[in-house]
Amino acid sequence: MKKLSRAGITASSTLTVETNSADPIHVVMTNSAAELGAEIRRLRKLRQATQQELARASGTGVRFIGDLENGKPTCQLSKVLATITALGFQMSLTIADTNPTHKGLKS
Repeated sequence: MKKLSRAGITASSTLTVETNSADPIHVVMTNSAAELGAEIRRLRKLRQATQQELARASGTGVRFIGDLENGKPTCQLSKVLATITALGFQMSLTIADTNPTHKGLKS
């Protein structure tokens, strides 16, 4: 298993999940907490880590990791980002729709 440790969180401008190595892992996401949770589970298993190990490394609890992986839509964002970072990945955001009036938002 790769070593998991707590680390700082950095912001970026694209919605990709990248390893800390040269090979990015691109993730297509929608507004679905379930899809994010499934991806977190996949990344944890890729690292051969248990939920308990990931919870310890991210400064969260096993219950939080389970809730996150099961797609609970109210998981705290700072803990989600800490979990992704503990896995050795970064999450960043790309604005796909540059039209501010999309879905009822007014400019």
